[in-house]
Amino acid sequence: MISEKQKLVIVSLVVLLVGEVIALTSIGFIYFNKELFSENIDIIKTFVNASTAFFGCFFSFLAALLMFQFLKYREKQKEVAKTTRLFTKLRKEYENNYTVLVELGGEIANGSTELAKLLRENKKVRDLFVLAVYRLDFLMYNTYYHDTDWQLISEADHSVESYLELFEQSHQIEYLCQAIVENKVNTEESLKQLLLLITEKISALQEHQLVLDLREEQTETESQFDYATDPAGVEMVQE
Repeated sequence: MISEKQKLVIVSLVVLLVGEVIALTSIGFIYFNKELFSENIDIIKTFVNASTAFFGCFFSFLAALLMFQFLKYREKQKEVAKTTRLFTKLRKEYENNYTVLVELGGEIANGSTELAKLLRENKKVRDLFVLAVYRLDFLMYNTYYHDTDWQLISEADHSVESYLELFEQSHQIEYLCQAIVENKVNTEESLKQLLLLITEKISALQEHQLVLDLREEQTETESQFDYATDPAGVEMVQE
């Protein structure tokens, strides 16, 4: 894929080449048609003047193009900074929700086989479940997740894509829990199946989070190793 800098160089060279071709063509036309122009015309001087005028226009064009690229780059950096802040807030929200979901998954897994029945018949058990679900907060997710171009930061940080998947998975689990809170499950057997599905999804979420944590630890270890083996880093450590 061609980068923005390469595109800028290509456009500049094309404009320069086209301009010189036009200048040479014009001089050639004048040279071979002297009878149409002044007999005392100085071809070299005319070429120099034409080239000077062209280069003046070319560098003006190049300056304008560079300014446009700079403004475009600065605007992109603002968008990257904004997206990074949103991602940081979403990640913080996810970490809080992850803690709640792990606790909820543990409570469901440790519950008796009659948990589905208790949720339908025991108000205290149901209230505790509802309170646990209400601890989940997806305000940032619902507001910004689907309207943000995450590719702006995922290209520089590969862990972003993994976290985006975790955000979606946690939200899917919350949706399933809300089905219980809102009494959308009519039978005890359906409730059992739904609780089983919730625990399976929470377990999958924990596995994905563990893989991501290990990957980040490995990356951090490699970075520290690279720093320690770098001559400048070794000198600083020795000092």
